[in-house]
Amino acid sequence: MAAALGPVYREHAPEVAQIWRPVVGIPRVHAGGADPFAAGGEFAPAVLKTYPWQRRVSTDEWVGMAATISDHQRLGSERLATLLRALRTAIDGLGGVIRTRHETYALLSRRH
Repeated sequence: MAAALGPVYREHAPEVAQIWRPVVGIPRVHAGGADPFAAGGEFAPAVLKTYPWQRRVSTDEWVGMAATISDHQRLGSERLATLLRALRTAIDGLGGVIRTRHETYALLSRRH
């Protein structure tokens, strides 16, 4: 997917956030390492739980989602339309479906 979508964004909208790129490393929710429950002493140390999941997204779903993202909309109607056409072509070239991987994070603690 990155090999197909990367060139599309580089050519048509290099300034927009590429939300489809995988995030590597510690999730942002706990990136600073600070335990938000530790300050008052009322809670046990926090535990970060990770729940991976996958989803299949069709060309229409992906292009529809991309059209709603604010930095994509700031491209203006002509550039956005060009980007969306190019995304549609790239995804259709992958068989019309993108398999996405996601992770949901939960930062948990118990009251003493």
